[in-house]
Amino acid sequence: MSHTECNMKKKTNKSVRGEVIRAYADCNHKSYEAGMKIRDLNFRASAWVSPEEAAEIMTAALGGGKDRNYNGFTPALLLNIPKRSKVWIAREASVCVYVEADEVVTQWVHKMQADEADMQENREWRLWWD
Repeated sequence: MSHTECNMKKKTNKSVRGEVIRAYADCNHKSYEAGMKIRDLNFRASAWVSPEEAAEIMTAALGGGKDRNYNGFTPALLLNIPKRSKVWIAREASVCVYVEADEVVTQWVHKMQADEADMQENREWRLWWD
């Protein structure tokens, strides 16, 4: 990755982080009532991040550590996703992620403990917790 590409990726990650923190504002805002007014229950990030970055972003978005539980989801679960995968963080009333993984073997999907895990028409996995 070139220096320019690296800087663009950092800028994108910062943008995605802000989007996700806003979508989950009811989980991380100083005032729960204020967070409720700005959260987004129908959200998908504008760009993908790595599984490691997704875990860091969701840790901040949920206002706690990697073991912070939200409807059975913890940010640490994202570390089960193969490293070279692309993760789009989402919120569909509850926690949701879309994953584009090169690996054909899907053992990692079972480790995610999602309430719903299905392959979309575009070959992305949709994982949702409630």
